[in-house]
Amino acid sequence: YKYTKSKVFLKEAIRTYKAADQFLNKIKAEHSETQSKLYWRDKTRRLYEHAIEACYILNNVEDAFYFFEKSRAVLLNDELNEQRWVGQDDISQQVQLKKKILKDQAELDTAKTGSARYAELQNGLMINKLELEKIQKAIKVNNPLYYQSFLDSSFITLKDVKQNILQNHQALIEMFTGDSAVYTLVITPQKTYITQVNKTD
Repeated sequence: YKYTKSKVFLKEAIRTYKAADQFLNKIKAEHSETQSKLYWRDKTRRLYEHAIEACYILNNVEDAFYFFEKSRAVLLNDELNEQRWVGQDDISQQVQLKKKILKDQAELDTAKTGSARYAELQNGLMINKLELEKIQKAIKVNNPLYYQSFLDSSFITLKDVKQNILQNHQALIEMFTGDSAVYTLVITPQKTYITQVNKTD
């Protein structure tokens, strides 16, 4: 877009950023190591900045709100982890079980059908999948914010904000601080505005 000024590229960029965001959600849910988390947090932040910039240029407030909220969910999850509101044991168990399931599934694919090892792997897979489901349900009940930001694909919309949050409030203001600019999203019952301010200014 920056080279051609064709808005078709902006629309395609936003679509791609949404797909990348969903992909990153799946990757982040699988990783428990600190280095890995830091790496993906940095990549996700840059993704949101570029996505919000594309929405700003196109004046696409609906998708801008999606990316503002997703960036806020990432920050909130980091804060929850730092304050130890999230059950680390459950989440670590979930990651370990997912790794074990993948390993056993790969071994099952190469094991001889009908062999004792094949039956053992099948049984182990079933037990581990049931255990994973049990842990995920516990996380959803005990840590709904963690669950929403990592595992749940449903998301609040601008319509939800206007119908529910703004019944007793004049406006909702969100900010995103990127490397080169600060973006603000102002939602009122009548209109939604997105603005960009040069970070140095």
